Amino acid sequence: MKCPKCGSRKVAPIMYGLPALSKDLEERLNNKKLVLGGCCVSDNDPRYYCFGCEQKIGYPAHYGDVASVSFSRG
Repeated sequence: MKCPKCGSRKVAPIMYGLPALSKDLEERLNNKKLVLGGCCVSDNDPRYYCFGCEQKIGYPAHYGDVASVSFSRG
């Protein structure tokens, strides 16, 4: 996936809620494959974070910016 703002491919999904810390979660966070978004969830939260421009992207009002995304583990 490319960031619609800067074109970087360093984009990760944002996970909301209160996750249980695990080795897998810690590894994904350390490798910038996932970002924690906090425990307060609304219907207008961004879905992705771009490490290139440090912007949150994929807000419901402009999900059209994100055509399709697939993430795989490994």
